[in-house]
Amino acid sequence: MTVENGSNITSTLQVVQSTENQGRPENEDILYTPPNVVTALVGLSIEVTSNGDDIDTNRRRKEKEAEANADDVLYGVNDNPPIGLTFIMGIQHVLLSIDGVIGIPLMLFGVLCFDDSPETEISKTKIIGAFFFLAGVVSFFQTTFGVRLPTAQIISLSYFVSLTALMRGEKWKCPSRIENLTDINFTWSSNVSYLYQDIDGEFLGSDEVWQIRIREAQGAIIIVGIAQIFIGASGAIGVAMRFIGPLTIGPCLFLVSFSLADVAVKFCSIYWGIPMCYILIVIVFQYLSKVNVPLPICSTRKKKCSSTKKPLFAMFPFLIALLSGWLLSYILTITNVLPQDKSMKSFRARTDISPNVISNSPWFSFPYPFQWGWPTFSISTVLIFIAALVVGIVDSLCDYYAGAKIVKSPVIPKHAINRGIMVEGFGILAHGLVGTGNATTTFASNLIGLKVTRIHSRRTLQAMGIIFAVFGLITKFCSVFVTLPLPVVGGQLCIVAGFLFSVGAGTAAYADLSNTRNMFVLGFSVFIGIAFEMYLKQYPQGIDVGITELNEIFRAILGTGMLVSSIVACILDNTMPGSTESRGLLRWQHGDMTENEKEANDSVYDLPFKTDCGWTRFIPFCPNFGKKQTEKEDEENSRL
Repeated sequence: MTVENGSNITSTLQVVQSTENQGRPENEDILYTPPNVVTALVGLSIEVTSNGDDIDTNRRRKEKEAEANADDVLYGVNDNPPIGLTFIMGIQHVLLSIDGVIGIPLMLFGVLCFDDSPETEISKTKIIGAFFFLAGVVSFFQTTFGVRLPTAQIISLSYFVSLTALMRGEKWKCPSRIENLTDINFTWSSNVSYLYQDIDGEFLGSDEVWQIRIREAQGAIIIVGIAQIFIGASGAIGVAMRFIGPLTIGPCLFLVSFSLADVAVKFCSIYWGIPMCYILIVIVFQYLSKVNVPLPICSTRKKKCSSTKKPLFAMFPFLIALLSGWLLSYILTITNVLPQDKSMKSFRARTDISPNVISNSPWFSFPYPFQWGWPTFSISTVLIFIAALVVGIVDSLCDYYAGAKIVKSPVIPKHAINRGIMVEGFGILAHGLVGTGNATTTFASNLIGLKVTRIHSRRTLQAMGIIFAVFGLITKFCSVFVTLPLPVVGGQLCIVAGFLFSVGAGTAAYADLSNTRNMFVLGFSVFIGIAFEMYLKQYPQGIDVGITELNEIFRAILGTGMLVSSIVACILDNTMPGSTESRGLLRWQHGDMTENEKEANDSVYDLPFKTDCGWTRFIPFCPNFGKKQTEKEDEENSRL
């Protein structure tokens, strides 16, 4: 029975009361309440409450549906968009990653003492080609066999920091160029443009100077890569994840955003007009994200043309913004609005600062192991790069969780995390064998592309990997991206840093931020990470324990605010008293999805081949790791 108004209650009471009055004793008090009346009242109150709950539930459901419609996904992680759209989105992801693939190598060349000789310019394009190729290959394997989320593997900033720390040593400082060659006894080679004298008195050509240094880093990167493969394959990182919650990941993402903002300001300050154009286009496209643009479609099979509507402004904001910023830089270059004087800061915004890089680069180049000679190994260098290993793993874990939140997938299981770290280890090992002087790690910029475009398909990242690998083999294409002005990259980093900060805030919000304990853990960990990073930037020699190698290790670790913040937050969150509910661990581990949604999305992390053999439950990176046979059968039955 549904209660619509008060009259129905009154009529019901009258009927019940008249029935009870027929059998009531004459001497009974007038306040006597028949049992049936009580039962009717209780039933009616339950129905009224139930009806009110239904109304509230419907209202909440409608609000949730309206919220979902405002951020509906065009393609899910397991969906397969049309092949044309997949590769267009792949190109957009390439451009989103270009700041890491181009920006860090350009800084790398200065640290490794590259000069501007013709032979060195050719080597630069080969190294950039190797970065493109390995970024594509590792990204493809990560999205296919690794963590299986749509994440990109791009050049790691943490390994660049460790390399910089290594090159600050007296032994590896760049030697001075010899200007007067008549006073020295040296057989001059026609292939050498410049001559240098190293700290030990040895004469070196242009290529020899940087090759000695890159081989020293190469040996340490090989050791670190093998170590990370073991960490992932053994399942050690999956065990450690039980101590990591939203109050650890949130500060990590805050500090990643902070570090990106620092680089973004440096690039934007070269010429602010260009990055502002990029940012303005992205903002306008957000207003137009719900506008569907009609597109013609012609079918040769049906021999007719029709039209369809697609949200182009939501799908390609970064692609159009980057090309527009690049075009604006070119126009300002050919009109000489940007100065031609190399000493002026805004000169670096021109598109012709490397005029011969395209013409001098070879058409094809295939990276192969030990192409610069056999690597050298030293314990001190390995210790310095161990700091990069730790920072890189923490960075990847933060990006894994941020990616899962953005694509609305369940919390990442241990086996997927183990696989992801292991695949990244193989990528680091490949960089060490080839000799790039750096390594790859999960890149945050592509996560923002997923969020804005609402296309979460891993196929788009696989397409990006294929495009990167092809561009890496055809080095003429790589050299084109070298002309990308830094202010355009700065505008892109501004958008990325802002989105990452919001993802970090959303992650931290899993915990109860009205709780004083959680407020302290979050605020103090973020502050201490920023404080250490700013201190060591202002005072690079501020830490001195008396041993040069340890000094460099501590400076590399403590100078990375993301790592400091994560460690402090993890220690405080796991040692200070607090319930799992207030710490956000319940929602963090189980998510906000219903059971049906979880079962549907669990396949995101499954491998593309069958792994349900009995022995695979003993392998830490297999989906059925740790499950007994009865548990697997129960899970399969529940899905059916």
